[in-house]
Amino acid sequence: PAISDKQGDLKAKFYTVDGENAIAVAFMPGYDVSLNMYDNEEGMDNLKKFVKNFVKTFKSDQIQATIEQDEKRLKDLQSDLKKDEREYQSLNKKVSGNESDIEKKAKDDPDKVFDLKNENIEHRALLAALDEIMTNIKEEINNVQDVISDHRTALGSLEDQFAEDPYARQTQDEDKQK
Repeated sequence: PAISDKQGDLKAKFYTVDGENAIAVAFMPGYDVSLNMYDNEEGMDNLKKFVKNFVKTFKSDQIQATIEQDEKRLKDLQSDLKKDEREYQSLNKKVSGNESDIEKKAKDDPDKVFDLKNENIEHRALLAALDEIMTNIKEEINNVQDVISDHRTALGSLEDQFAEDPYARQTQDEDKQK
């Protein structure tokens, strides 16, 4: 929406108060003249709508970009987990196969049995490491899913945050009448 039927400068100051981002905005159609609720209520309402729309769009875009990054991270973690699970299953099959071969060759080929037992020791160490890695990845997946959920909730609540507050409007009208 148009802020005013006059040309002017839109000035904004961004700052932090108690760890929260804040913005102060003024529309100045003249060098030392700015919009205010008493002299130009319609223009001031338009400025408020403009600023609310800008901040809402900015926050929405920022949250959406964060969600996209988190979703990419989640996809990468899920891919890593599947790869590790396949490797875990493969190693498990090798250990089982070696156990079977050890039983079969126990009497015939002691050197082969020795090699298979050493291979199984190595495979079991890798299985233990993979198990720990997969546990960590699963925890990280849960954390990323929680973060994504929180961001989606924040995105959904933007409408409520930037909705017109009828009580504030009533208070402003009462102040004008005084």
